[in-house]
Amino acid sequence: MISELPGISIPDAIIKICSKKMGNNRSSFGLIADIIDADPFLKLYVKQVFSEYLENGDILRMLTTLGWDGFRNRLAEAYIYHARNQKFPTKIVLDEVYDVLDIENRFDFLFTEGDSKVFQFGMYLKLCDIYLENNNEYFNDDFISIPVEVDEILAKGKGRSFDSDWLVVITWSIVNIVGVEKTKKLFIENKGNWKVILDQLTIKEQDVFFACLLRYGHGVKDQNFFLGAKI
Repeated sequence: MISELPGISIPDAIIKICSKKMGNNRSSFGLIADIIDADPFLKLYVKQVFSEYLENGDILRMLTTLGWDGFRNRLAEAYIYHARNQKFPTKIVLDEVYDVLDIENRFDFLFTEGDSKVFQFGMYLKLCDIYLENNNEYFNDDFISIPVEVDEILAKGKGRSFDSDWLVVITWSIVNIVGVEKTKKLFIENKGNWKVILDQLTIKEQDVFFACLLRYGHGVKDQNFFLGAKI
């Protein structure tokens, strides 16, 4: 169940990149360059491990070569490697980040180009999975998997949202709490308005629901959702 996932947080650099709408343009590249420059470790690590893409230390030239998402994927791979091996790789080879990209591709109907919020969600799940493995905590195979019915329910919605990760978290949480059929009925009857749906849950069910949201919010350090959710 999502409320039982470990209390981990994903790296600040990933959160900062995923919290912005990105594109392959100078403005987005400048934002990423600022994120790198503000982090002493990241600044040094990028200089070392991305040296083949850097020309005279030019971060903007590297980003032009890789694209903003190419850099994002490689940086995420480095952090995943660190989570599993307790050290950063000296050379980045895309491998486990494909699990994160699978989540992003699975829910690509929820967001527009340049939105990395579902990627951020996938990164959170990946790091949770590694934490459980590293600590020899074993669950059923479907413990961390998202039921396909979540996709079906979300696919019936209209429009796209920059809070796309929260759409998945909310729907998955309700499915876990009341089951697939009741969730489908609640979403249809209330036109997907989760705040109205929440009023139809018992106090105990609401407690579990908010535990799910708080666990994910802590993991991605997102306070804005609770202060002014727009879904």
